[in-house]
Amino acid sequence: MTRSATLNPTIIMQRLLLRALLLVLFTFTAAQVMWSAPQDLRQFDDFIHHVRQEAASGDAERILDCFAPLVVEESGCAAVSAADALSYDAQRFGWKALGRDVARFADGFVLVHADGTMTNLHARATGQQNLLEVTGNRIKLRREAGAKGEVIAMLDQGTFLGRQDPARWKVERDGIEWTPVIIEVPDIGKVKGYVGSDYVRSVKGHGDLKLTAQFDGERWALTGYERTRSDLGLNCAHPTP
Repeated sequence: MTRSATLNPTIIMQRLLLRALLLVLFTFTAAQVMWSAPQDLRQFDDFIHHVRQEAASGDAERILDCFAPLVVEESGCAAVSAADALSYDAQRFGWKALGRDVARFADGFVLVHADGTMTNLHARATGQQNLLEVTGNRIKLRREAGAKGEVIAMLDQGTFLGRQDPARWKVERDGIEWTPVIIEVPDIGKVKGYVGSDYVRSVKGHGDLKLTAQFDGERWALTGYERTRSDLGLNCAHPTP
C-alpha cells in the first residue's frame, strides 16, 4: 500500500484548507497591486484624473508629482523648479488650499495644439473676494445668528474657501454682530451660517490661475503655473531672449 493511500483524512483536509488560503492571499495581493499601480500618465484622461486625485490630497509631494521638474511661472521668463514656483502660495495659503486650486482648475484642460499643449479655460477674476480668514481658534459657526443658534462646526484660525453671503444681512443679536457666510468646512463641505464679525473677514482671492501641460514623450506633466496676484508683481531676473 502506498503512502498516499494511507494519508489521514484530517491531513488531507488541512492541505486543502492551506491551498484555499494561499489562493485567497494570492488573489488579494494581486488586487492590491492593481489598485495601487500608478496610472498610465501617457494617457491624457489618466493624467487629468491623476492631477485631480493627487492635488486634492493636500500633500506637498503628491502635488509636486503632477508637475514637471521645471515650470514656467510667467510668460517670457526662464523656467524654474516646480517647488520654487509653488513655494510662495504654499507658504501663504497652505498646500491643502493650493492643491484644491490645482485640482479644480485642472477640470478646464482641453487639447489646443497638435503637440498636445493644453491651456486652462477656467479662471476666476483677479482679486475676487472668495476667501474667508478666521482670526481665532474654536470659533463657532452657527446655523442661526445669536448665542442660541445651532453650532455647525468649530473653526480654528486660518483661511477658508468662502465669502460673506450677499443674500443675507449682518445681524446684531445678544450684544454681538453676526456675519452671514458661505464657507467650505473640512469634512463637511459648503455650508451657510453665521460667525461673530470680530472673528471673520473677507480676504482677496488667489487671482487667476493658468496651468499648462505637455507630453514629454514619457508622460504628461504640468509645465506652467501662472498666477495673477493683485498684491504681487512677478518679475523674473533673467528674461528669456
